[in-house]
Amino acid sequence: MKHPVAFCIAFLLIQTNCVAQSALDSLRYVDFHIHTTMKNYYRKIKKASLMDDTAFIRQTGVDMLNWNGDHRSGAYKNTTSFSGFYGRKSYPQASYDYLQGSKASILCTSITPLEKLTVSPKEKIKFLGIFRISMRKINRMLVTRLNKRRQHEIYTTSGFQEYMGEYNFLRLQKEKTTINDQSVILVRNRDELLAARKADKIALVLTLEGGHILFGPKNSKYYLGPDCQCENEACYNELLANINTIKSQEHRPFFITLSHLAWNRISGQAKGLDNSKFRGLLAIFANKEKFREVVFNKHGSGLIDKTYIYHRDTSSCGCKATPNLGNIQLGYKIVNALLDTSNNQKPLLVDMRHMDTQARLEYISIVNDLKKQGRNIPLIISHAAASGKNMHQSLVLSSCPIADHYREMTKPDKYYATYRECLGGDIPCSDKTRWFFPWGINLYDEEIQAVYESDGIIGITLEERVLGAKALNYSPKHYTQLHDSLKKMGFDRSDFKIIDKLEPLMRNILYIVEHSGKRFQGTTKSWDHIALGSDFDGIVDPIDVCTTAKDIPHLYSHLCRYLPAYAKCINKNHLLLEYEDKPEILMNKLFYQNGERFILKYYDQRI
Repeated sequence: MKHPVAFCIAFLLIQTNCVAQSALDSLRYVDFHIHTTMKNYYRKIKKASLMDDTAFIRQTGVDMLNWNGDHRSGAYKNTTSFSGFYGRKSYPQASYDYLQGSKASILCTSITPLEKLTVSPKEKIKFLGIFRISMRKINRMLVTRLNKRRQHEIYTTSGFQEYMGEYNFLRLQKEKTTINDQSVILVRNRDELLAARKADKIALVLTLEGGHILFGPKNSKYYLGPDCQCENEACYNELLANINTIKSQEHRPFFITLSHLAWNRISGQAKGLDNSKFRGLLAIFANKEKFREVVFNKHGSGLIDKTYIYHRDTSSCGCKATPNLGNIQLGYKIVNALLDTSNNQKPLLVDMRHMDTQARLEYISIVNDLKKQGRNIPLIISHAAASGKNMHQSLVLSSCPIADHYREMTKPDKYYATYRECLGGDIPCSDKTRWFFPWGINLYDEEIQAVYESDGIIGITLEERVLGAKALNYSPKHYTQLHDSLKKMGFDRSDFKIIDKLEPLMRNILYIVEHSGKRFQGTTKSWDHIALGSDFDGIVDPIDVCTTAKDIPHLYSHLCRYLPAYAKCINKNHLLLEYEDKPEILMNKLFYQNGERFILKYYDQRI
């Protein structure tokens, strides 16, 4: 370091500029993926059909249920990747009373009906070979925490019916309570959004997660397993009718993901569950006869054209596949229906999160073709992080028979060497992937640039696991070196505790900015298409420095204070441009300005 004294003075000035920010207890922000009603809906509403019962609604005071989070467990941070809906580890993260200090914020509230495969069938299994125990009872204790009756309802009810139940629960919530006189409103259109912002109200914009939402009662069985078919006009017509119903609702959703955890015949899903011990529990105690096949195996990739069923063939880099009877191009038809603007319709945009690498490539191709026809469809990834891979590496390693194996996170060099032939010499740099969660569910490098080029948005998740918090490079040796560098800048042990927990998020932010394709243009364009996508109350384990929506103001302060120093430590401070001493300018973009611009430009618009 050429001028250590001057450098330390500069960073002391940065810390001084951020002193006012450190006391923040209120912040206007945009979140592209948050579940404000999910836990309370599944905890407190026993049947989706009850939300159509006027007497039940009046007698039970449904309109206030989301204002009352479970504060008894609020002091505990989730320590598992699937915490369920009850108990010590399932503390609320995004109930309305946890949105205090968020006036004038815009939150994309997501409805995600639980997939049937996460609950158990009505049967008993032998336990320790001695006595029989209900699978639903075990599921309640170890997986979802839902009681047997609620599991039965999910198992026998369609995704569309559960969606309508939570949608009605959401729209019935009162706008204001006495808690800090806070107002939360589910907006219907762009005009209501602008009015909410002007009145300092929290505006909720409805979004959807999972193509299984589109399957109604006639065809809900079609996403229960690889052998289930949706290759006839009756199935497609129900999906199309449900799309039209959703697009014509009073509160029009902004966007929808085509995939979630399980295979649904519309799009190949990116594998999202990684821990081998945890997935074993799920496979045993969830819907055991289908879960392992649909969630942990990969039966098709891409937007489903010919619906292929993959058969593992470890002797090659591909998969032997036999097409099913029929070829209705279901995935492509669904995308066309969602984006359709004929008859003065407005599109329901596609969120690429949870789609596998092949599906995302195909969707990007569709968007590029539409651009040639004069339609500019922005690419949306509502809650994600970087994988540290390029497109080819992501495509090969997320495809059958390899399909995102757990060994990639524990022994990456050995894992990559195993598939050297498949990769054609394009081996991922483990020095990169060891910093991230490297599976295909996360962003590959070219994809980041494609989002920027489309005027799209990337919501950066706050989920520890997806940010790569357990990646191999976060070792004791790394922390010793990092702390030594930070000491020279005037930071101490109290700062180290925060920076260590914040590092995976900061590294992902800088990586995405670096791979935006805009960093050499001498402007802030490299920072113009990132936002927050917390995934609060999506049954996730968030970073320790921001465990609920209440903590967002503090997260802003932490990033303002620590990001410049951290960027310097890893030789990425050039990515902050001329704002090393004014990081709040870039943080304002990340937390609010980019998201607001995007939503006001594309929400409720015919594009």
